[in-house]
Amino acid sequence: MKPAVQFADAYQRSDATPERLAFEIARMAYPALDIAKQLEKLDVLADFVQHELPDEERSTLPAEDFLRVFTQSLDFHGSREAYQDPRNSLLPDVLERRIGLPIMLCLVCMAIGRRLGVQIVGLGMPSHFLALYRGSAGDRVLDPFLGLTLAPDEVERHLARLLGRPVQLAPEVWRPVSPQAMALRILHNLRNAYLTAKDLPMVEHVLDYLIVAHPAEAQYWRERGLLYYRQQRWLEAHYDLRRYLMRMGLLPPSLPSGAPGQPAPTPAAATQGDQRVLEFYREASSMLARIN
Repeated sequence: MKPAVQFADAYQRSDATPERLAFEIARMAYPALDIAKQLEKLDVLADFVQHELPDEERSTLPAEDFLRVFTQSLDFHGSREAYQDPRNSLLPDVLERRIGLPIMLCLVCMAIGRRLGVQIVGLGMPSHFLALYRGSAGDRVLDPFLGLTLAPDEVERHLARLLGRPVQLAPEVWRPVSPQAMALRILHNLRNAYLTAKDLPMVEHVLDYLIVAHPAEAQYWRERGLLYYRQQRWLEAHYDLRRYLMRMGLLPPSLPSGAPGQPAPTPAAATQGDQRVLEFYREASSMLARIN
C-alpha cells in the first residue's frame, strides 16, 4: 500500500491522533518507518516527564513545570537558524534531534500530555502555533518554540511582538485544532520547505497526500498538474489540470475525459492565471494526441 493511501486511511479515522497522522506523513520521506516503534518513543518521553515532575495529581501540575521539563530536561527547542529544513516538520526527526517548528513541538507536548492524563490542545494562531494547557489552576498557553508559558490574555501581545504588528484574535482561534487540521498544516509546511529546497519529487509526494486528504480542493490539483507539466509528464498533467479546470467551472463536465487533443474553450470569466492553465492543458492534450 502506498504511503499516501495509508495516510488517507488514518486521516479518515474518528480516533486519529495528531502524532499518528504526523508519523504517516513522515512515511513520504521514510517509507519503511516503523510507526509502532515511533509511538513507543513518545511513551518513553512521557515516562521521563512523569518521573521528573513533582509527585502530585497530574491534573494539578503547573504548566510551567511541564514546559520546564520539556524544554530544559528533554531539550526540545525551536529551529530558528534553519526554519525551512524539512526535518523540522517530520516527527521522527523532531524526536531524534529535539528541534522542530512550533506546531511539531506543540504536537509532542500534546502527545506527552495525553499519556500523562493532562489535557493539552493545539491552537492555530496567526502565523504561529501554540498549545493550551488545561489544569485545575486555570488555563495556560504554551509556546514550546520559545520556551514560554502565557496567560490567555497575554497571547495577543505575545503574537504582536513576534509579528511586529498589532494582533486582535478572533474567538475561533481558541477552538482546539483537530488532528486532521494539524496534519494539513504540517503538510503545508512541508510543501513550503521542499519548494524552498527545490526538491520537486518530495513536493509531489506532499501534494499526493493533500489530494487524498482533500480531493475537492481544486488548488492541489492545479499545483500537482503544473508540476507534472514542467516535467513533461503529459498524461498526469492532462489528468490533474483537467480536474482543476472542471472544479473551477472552466471546462464543461460533459467534455469526454478520454479525449486528449480536443480543444478546451477559454471562458470569459477565466483569470489570467487560469488562462495560462488552460493553455498548459491544451498543450498536454496535444502532446498526448501525438504520442497516441
